[in-house]
Amino acid sequence: MGIGFSLPGIVDEHKLILEEAPNLGIKNVDFSSYEDEFGMPIYIENEANVSAYAESVLGVAKMKSSLVYLSITEGIGTGII
Repeated sequence: MGIGFSLPGIVDEHKLILEEAPNLGIKNVDFSSYEDEFGMPIYIENEANVSAYAESVLGVAKMKSSLVYLSITEGIGTGII
């Protein structure tokens, strides 16, 4: 059991730091303190990568061996599998 955050920006998933989210105007947000607060592991990843993974497991690409996921919202992100 754990809590996952899908974040729009550059993340360090090992240190649990959102290094930069230009569209939100924030930098160096540390998520590690939430592990103690919630008493369970915290996982962070870039939102386009998480979306690509979800499509490869649950979505229209689940029978495909590779895919490119393009996220266009306030910014542009890409997840590649």
